[in-house]
Amino acid sequence: VFAGDVVERPKGEPSRVELTVGGHVKEPIIVGRVTLGRLQFGLKALGKEMALKSGIIDFQQGRLRISDVRGTLSGGPFEVNGDVYLKGVALNGVNLHIVGESIPHRSGGSYEVEVSPDVTLTGTGPPKSGYTLAGVIDVVEGRYIQKFNINPVQRILSPSRVSEGYSSPYERGDLTENLKLNLTVSSTGTMRVKNNIADIGLEGDLSVTGKLSDIKIGGSVDIKEGTFRIPFLRGRYSGASGTIDFDRGKSQGIDEP
Repeated sequence: VFAGDVVERPKGEPSRVELTVGGHVKEPIIVGRVTLGRLQFGLKALGKEMALKSGIIDFQQGRLRISDVRGTLSGGPFEVNGDVYLKGVALNGVNLHIVGESIPHRSGGSYEVEVSPDVTLTGTGPPKSGYTLAGVIDVVEGRYIQKFNINPVQRILSPSRVSEGYSSPYERGDLTENLKLNLTVSSTGTMRVKNNIADIGLEGDLSVTGKLSDIKIGGSVDIKEGTFRIPFLRGRYSGASGTIDFDRGKSQGIDEP
């Protein structure tokens, strides 16, 4: 079925399945209900583990009505409601509401973040036609920890190379390559830059639009407090303040030693 393009390594308790199948083998008509048991599997597009705890999927001739599907994504709880549309057994549209709480993501030595999304995934046709992910993502906690190498001879500052523990946020495919974003990202908890250059706190609201391959960021982030160092100069400076304005494409503010 279409889930084979989305999930991998399924295991767990059997679900209760009450289905009738008719029609042609290429475009079967499936009617009935699946009551989900406890299942675990990997999500190919995200490279993450998901566990389902409960929920109901009603098959209604080309439409799956998803009701109160609850589970965890990398340990963070979520709930999904809405509709998935099929053409035969192929994905042909979605209208889903997804709510989560403190879902973690880590990318090697670059950043660590926990987010609480309240988003919708909508679209018609197959995934390559381009679905839209829209809504609000609250950043419960986030840390940018990428360290930088300092070359005192050439006076070059470059990110340290990190390979161990790296986790890409998504895997390329029809869904992710064509996914359109219309998101508001808000800081409801602690956000920090903490590396060998700076230790500063941040808060603000950002808009995230475009496609995953060409993300556009707007809005602003306020620098609340912290310390930093200027490469090639001695000492460390405190009292950092100001605003990073993504709409203007430049930062504003005054840093006091």
